Amino acid sequence: MGQIPIYLNSEQIRILIVGGGKIAYRKCRTLVEAGGQVTVIAQQLLPEFEHYLTEQQISLHKRLYELGEAAQYELVIAATNQTTVNEQIQQDSQAIICRVDDAKKGNGVLPAVVQRGDFVLSIGTNGASPIFSRKIKKQLSQQFDAHYESYIAFLQHVRVQYKGQKEVLEEVTNEIYVHMTDEERNETLQQFVNNLFEERN
Repeated sequence: MGQIPIYLNSEQIRILIVGGGKIAYRKCRTLVEAGGQVTVIAQQLLPEFEHYLTEQQISLHKRLYELGEAAQYELVIAATNQTTVNEQIQQDSQAIICRVDDAKKGNGVLPAVVQRGDFVLSIGTNGASPIFSRKIKKQLSQQFDAHYESYIAFLQHVRVQYKGQKEVLEEVTNEIYVHMTDEERNETLQQFVNNLFEERN
């Protein structure tokens, strides 16, 4: 099955997760952390879901899935342990449907994600090995640590301030900037810009 990598604006789509087990929870966590508007339908939930309920980060319907309701959502995760229910959810869905019981039957796959602010890495195996995806996610999480969130914000600021100035935009992609504080980044960049100005004059 061919795949088209794409990022969706999570704040502008309605998301449905049917199921309350471990896989459903992992998908829920990924989507909530991305700012998604998540509705969960499940008769039973893992205790881990309680945090999101307390913080009002998800909408919960503690019951069975009802025929046709998947059609109201733009992204649907069929995460029950009943194949017939997952198949019904897929039939009802008119948008992106992810099947956790058989990824190839759905028309989308929710990958493992490493997110640092606006910096997002996604890892997928087209359902071949979710365990391997999680292993790679762990490695990338260590490689691209929390510093990258402020670093990407810095790159965005520089791109706006120095639009069209290729030498400056290339300079700030140097890895030395990643683990600096914002003050150190600005000072280092200013020194580079000053030197560049002197060379040109």
